[in-house]
Amino acid sequence: MAHRAYPRHADDDTHPRALPLTEAAREWARLTKTPRPHRSTLIRWCTKGCRGVRLCGRRAGNGWVVTRDALVEFHRRLNEWTAHAAVSVEANPARAGEIAAALHELDSLIGGPAR
Repeated sequence: MAHRAYPRHADDDTHPRALPLTEAAREWARLTKTPRPHRSTLIRWCTKGCRGVRLCGRRAGNGWVVTRDALVEFHRRLNEWTAHAAVSVEANPARAGEIAAALHELDSLIGGPAR
């Protein structure tokens, strides 16, 4: 069976370029202004996710690839999750009361402030 070469679509926006994980880690650092994640972190984000959000990646040969669009979407969804979690605690005064009561009980058990 002959090897079949697939055309590259470098200039075509309908076919985003697949990035190997080392390039994807650099792109993540540029997008988020955070340190570059390790390759294994990106694989974990693809297979197990982070806070219920998975990075859309694919196996390609012996490794993994992701697109820049997938990194942007993953970052957006993580930010939505973080914003939702912060709002849900702030918007629930009963929960804030439960947290205060738990901290008070912890203080009394250990004999001082827990914080």
